[in-house]
Amino acid sequence: MDDSTLNKNDDTEKPSNEGASKELVSVDKSTAVEKPQFDGQDHNSPVAPKREYRRRSYEQTNRFRISIKPSLVMLTVMITLATSAAIHFPWMYTATSNVKELVSKLNQEIISDISSEVQVIFENAERVQDTIAESMENGAVELSFKGRLLNYFFPLLKNNPDVTWISFGLPNGDFYGVNRLSSQNFQSVRSYWNDDEDIADRHYNKYVLQEGRLFQTQSSIEQRKYDARERPWYKQAITLPMESLESIWTDVYIFSTSRLPGINIARRVDKEEQSVGVVSIAIELERLSNFMRNKFKSKPGTAAILRGDGSLIAFVDANEVTYLDEISNKPKLRPISESYHPLLSLAAQAIDQNDVALESLDGYLHYDLEDQNQDKYYVTLAPVGHQDWSIVTIVPENAFLSSIKENNKKLLITICLSILAVGVFAVLVARHMIIKPIAKIIHQAESIEKFELNKVRKVNSPISELDDLSNAFNKMSRGLGAFRKYLPSELVQILVQNDQLARVGGINRTMTIYFSDLENFTTISEILGPALVPHLSDYLDQMSKEIHAENGIIDKYIGDAIMAFWGAPNVNDDQAVDACRAALRCQQLLTSMAEVSKDPSHPVFKARIGLNTGRVIVGNIGSNSRMDYTVLGDPVNLAARLESLNKTYGTRILIGSTTYEFAKYEVVARKIDTVNVKGKDQKTPIYELLAMRSHSGAIMPEYDWVNIYEDALEHYERQEFEKATKLFENVISVRGGEDAPSAYMIERCKARIAAITSL
Repeated sequence: MDDSTLNKNDDTEKPSNEGASKELVSVDKSTAVEKPQFDGQDHNSPVAPKREYRRRSYEQTNRFRISIKPSLVMLTVMITLATSAAIHFPWMYTATSNVKELVSKLNQEIISDISSEVQVIFENAERVQDTIAESMENGAVELSFKGRLLNYFFPLLKNNPDVTWISFGLPNGDFYGVNRLSSQNFQSVRSYWNDDEDIADRHYNKYVLQEGRLFQTQSSIEQRKYDARERPWYKQAITLPMESLESIWTDVYIFSTSRLPGINIARRVDKEEQSVGVVSIAIELERLSNFMRNKFKSKPGTAAILRGDGSLIAFVDANEVTYLDEISNKPKLRPISESYHPLLSLAAQAIDQNDVALESLDGYLHYDLEDQNQDKYYVTLAPVGHQDWSIVTIVPENAFLSSIKENNKKLLITICLSILAVGVFAVLVARHMIIKPIAKIIHQAESIEKFELNKVRKVNSPISELDDLSNAFNKMSRGLGAFRKYLPSELVQILVQNDQLARVGGINRTMTIYFSDLENFTTISEILGPALVPHLSDYLDQMSKEIHAENGIIDKYIGDAIMAFWGAPNVNDDQAVDACRAALRCQQLLTSMAEVSKDPSHPVFKARIGLNTGRVIVGNIGSNSRMDYTVLGDPVNLAARLESLNKTYGTRILIGSTTYEFAKYEVVARKIDTVNVKGKDQKTPIYELLAMRSHSGAIMPEYDWVNIYEDALEHYERQEFEKATKLFENVISVRGGEDAPSAYMIERCKARIAAITSL
């Protein structure tokens, strides 16, 4: 057989005839942000000799300058003697009145944080629901195999800790769902409704999460009157108009499994203008209680979330939210008016006395109350922004006034020693001699920290140390500017902002790697010689701009080759799409440059690009004296090999299977072949990147021939070489008589047919 591996020295490759096996596997969770190892020390620098200050001659001037030591002594004495009298009396007068404003701002901050947390939880649920519904509607999830729905639901449930249930109800009353029992325990439910017997057979499978994978521990079956069509979330969603893609939210209720308050979001799934069921996401609201408990660990007072009828949804003490009804023996939501918590009782009093209509609350309401001990409290009510929910905060006044009163006593002693005229003088001197120059120098340091060297300017100061410090920063910026062109400045800025030291080490990270190389570069360099350098420099500059425009980082230039990556130092969730877009932009720019170039001495460059996504090691690689911030691992090698395989297939951009999986809803690509990876037993598909999809996500009509090619490839992999040959020839015909991958595959088909015939 004519088989090839992904190796520059081996041009053969084996087609894959094996079907892809499917199993329930865990989704790899990588930490979104890795903290750099930082101890504040430079372990490689020699001990610096003791510095002796001297006057510098950076600018020869006759300006008067004074040492910072007497300046600070003078300033300290004047401020100590003068400022207290000028500040104390107005501060004493306004301190008490400012407490209420301070509490109001604190309450608004707390309410904003809680509202944001609610919004994040609900947006995550909506995102998961939309992902499932869209996958079902566009055929990515096959509804004819209902059992596979659970395999699809489990990774989404594991990766979204806010979600408790993911379920799907069918028009015949059947139900499929997965449930989070705890952080490590999960459950799947398959319910089959029998209309004749008015009962459902429910199949339960319990799983435990270990080392990122789910292992089944228990199975059971029970009969229960559970018709998915009768569930509130199903009824509300199924009645929406057919053209509507809106989701519905149920009211808060107590979950029967966990006996905790929760809420459902549901959306009808339509396919071929018919409803095929309803997707439902369930959320337990105990997360909000835990969030508020943590919020008030370091803050005075408390807060709660209420429904429009005044019942509790979430509170810092989750046990206060529900109570056991003595008649039904079931938990119910506790009305705030029946709470035994003293602060909630005050909130209920404020709501009752002021006739607050919680169900129609549309802004902030502030009330002052006193308890039995005459202690004052500030109560604030505000809408959450979801249904008729509202937030109430209760903050005691004493938490602020006690420290103010104590400070008043201490400050009275200082006032007797203050002199107003000296204080005014001290403020003016400090502002002119220290505050303004130091502020400008700090701005210099921040600009250097961000590697924005063009913003560094000389700061003149009458204090010699500040003047010398500004000179040092100015020289530093010029020195750094001299070698910044040898480094990827964007990468340096990010590393400096993250306080990462230049120390050998790396971390594991999922990243997308980019390799490009020029076609026939050796021939071009032999023809042009040294005259090639400016052309090559212009090419590298233009390509780098396109990569940077799509959030890429240039790793290095290797002659005419470019290595870049996405996903570090900062995490990029859209790295695969960004890399694909950058590769297409580079090719489009090269095509435009070739069309507009009229100078025959100007070489026409054609590049081959390889992209691959995978788990790599990224960090400072090298020795203690010299290192690069770069990436290592098999995905890097595969990206380089994909770049070289373009020559074999006559393509311009080849991407790995992982890159394709991450970007397939945003790009147009065709599966080119299934090939061996050197050093690996498992074969991998490779894809040619053709274009970005339209804004609607649809594949443009001019790429309909992709399906013909992929059908031909399937026949080839099944060793149906004559059928494959006809389809490959059809692709060439549709594409106007030219398609290099199809021509290459036709030759391979002919070779296979000849080999079989000769047996």
